Amino acid sequence: MHCDISIAKPSFERKEVKFRKLKTIDIGMFCDELTNSSLLLHPPDDLHQLVALYYSALVSTLNKHAPVKRRVITIRPAAPWYTEEIKTEKRKRRRLERQWCMTQSASDRENFVGQCHAVNDMLSSSRLNYYSRLVTENQCDLRKLFSTFSKLLHQHPETRFLQHESTASLAQEFIAIFDNKIRRIREDLDRSTPDNVLEFRDVAAECQFTTFASVSSIELMAIVGSPYLKSCDLDPIPGSIMKDCFTTVRPVITKIVNLSVQSGKLPTDLRAASVKPLLRKQALSSDEFKNFRPISNLGFLSKIIEKCVAKQLIAYLDANNLNVIYQSAYRKLHSTETALIRVHNDIAMALDHKRSVILLLLDLWAAFDTVDLCILLSHLSSRFGIGGTALEWFRSYLSDCTQFVNVNGSTSERHVLQFGVPQGSVLGPLLYSLYTSPLSDIANKHGLSFHFYAGDTQLYITLRRHPLMRWN
Repeated sequence: MHCDISIAKPSFERKEVKFRKLKTIDIGMFCDELTNSSLLLHPPDDLHQLVALYYSALVSTLNKHAPVKRRVITIRPAAPWYTEEIKTEKRKRRRLERQWCMTQSASDRENFVGQCHAVNDMLSSSRLNYYSRLVTENQCDLRKLFSTFSKLLHQHPETRFLQHESTASLAQEFIAIFDNKIRRIREDLDRSTPDNVLEFRDVAAECQFTTFASVSSIELMAIVGSPYLKSCDLDPIPGSIMKDCFTTVRPVITKIVNLSVQSGKLPTDLRAASVKPLLRKQALSSDEFKNFRPISNLGFLSKIIEKCVAKQLIAYLDANNLNVIYQSAYRKLHSTETALIRVHNDIAMALDHKRSVILLLLDLWAAFDTVDLCILLSHLSSRFGIGGTALEWFRSYLSDCTQFVNVNGSTSERHVLQFGVPQGSVLGPLLYSLYTSPLSDIANKHGLSFHFYAGDTQLYITLRRHPLMRWN
């Protein structure tokens, strides 16, 4: 039985986009113009003026060399292995197909079929070579490998947002939802806290950390390493351009870092975060706001300052043994593996000695977003001995932070954060670990074994078995 079915190939989506021709930028001329600008020739000594000039100079130079343009594009699946040679052979295939349709000769059909096989072989070979090279080059980069395999297995489909009138209204609704969620959690905590709870007192630190050391241009290069290729919509220029001109603007960035840590201030513009709503799990429905979590993206300059501060803070904590011993995550040589091995070993040892183990696993909801900033600053001062200009810098870093939601290029209004530390920041995870460190004192006081991993807490206790209990 034969039948004719008319199946139309779905057309690709088309949309208007704004873009810059970054590949046409002459990096030499770009850097020369920055070198001769007032940003490098006469940088102001005031921190806020210098940061403002940094942004304006980079933006104006970028607009001159690669102005924003608009055009309508067709959205096609990404194919990084697609080469010009394949494109040429596909044109040849199409030409042979038209010739066969005109003549209907057997020889032309044979030429067309042969060209089809050749193009398919080239596509398969190019795709195989691309991913083989990608795996080989990143065999030590687990994050890149997992990302590659996820794309091949289609484990992370494109996130689809809720039905909405416009992306601007959706972004505004997202920022309101995120703010109200934290406010409700805080209110529930206040209502559920008993009146007779005992006040907890921090163990006073015997050491002091009052000032940050100045950073040289060479030290800054070692701290930052290779500039990020990723860019945020808060950055004045894309990350790929920053990588090429970083050496040129490094003296200015060094001055900004030193002015910030020496004055104990972080400019307001560097305390803003662009939030991207992300599904907690791909299996969850995208029809409910509660299934989305806020992921903060911060500017390149603010991350550089945070890295310089974090390096000195970590060195101080390590030198004075102020870290919680059984605290994994965001610490060198304290990974998921070390946490699992330690907890598993303790449980296995207890079972070998005919003891029972009770394990309590605590996973805090919105842990980073509910941090009380006053309590955090109190811990930094009393428990960790941070004072002077250093404490003032952390106070400035945590005060009046703002965020806005970005949904497909549409942004919401900026909201001030009253609680929490940004998850996408450099210092956020470290400060969260310091914030929860008093839990170790409570666990030790009550004879509980414990292990912390970011927002997850493992509490366990071993019990002696009754002689009449049967051991299986």
